[in-house]
Amino acid sequence: MIAALPTRGITPSSRRLAPLKDRIASTPAITSDEDAFIRLAVERQLQSSGYFPLLQVRCSVQDGVVMLNGSVPSYYMKQQAQTIVLNLGFIERFENHCEVQDRPHDPPRHLAVAVSNKMKAVDQTYAGTSR
Repeated sequence: MIAALPTRGITPSSRRLAPLKDRIASTPAITSDEDAFIRLAVERQLQSSGYFPLLQVRCSVQDGVVMLNGSVPSYYMKQQAQTIVLNLGFIERFENHCEVQDRPHDPPRHLAVAVSNKMKAVDQTYAGTSR
């Protein structure tokens, strides 16, 4: 268990992140403690974003490379996840593997209204007839 990781107050302007950014840029090998710190920072930013779909996104970090995985309902949400991560300011390498869910879409509103109007017209036409 890593006890030295900060548990609150992780913000892009935090003074604690500047030394980490310098170490990431100057050393080729990232330690597992630094990977864990980066993962914690990314997860906190995603969780505090206010976007419910981003709570389902998984983050992993290996040798300083941040990878997002999971599914999101739209390309907008995928872009939001990417923007949130890159706005941290100290992420040097990033891969967004989030997939946009394929789900059936509701028919366009104008088509639903047109079908509804046709059904009403048919009902009115045959309302006076008996079988």
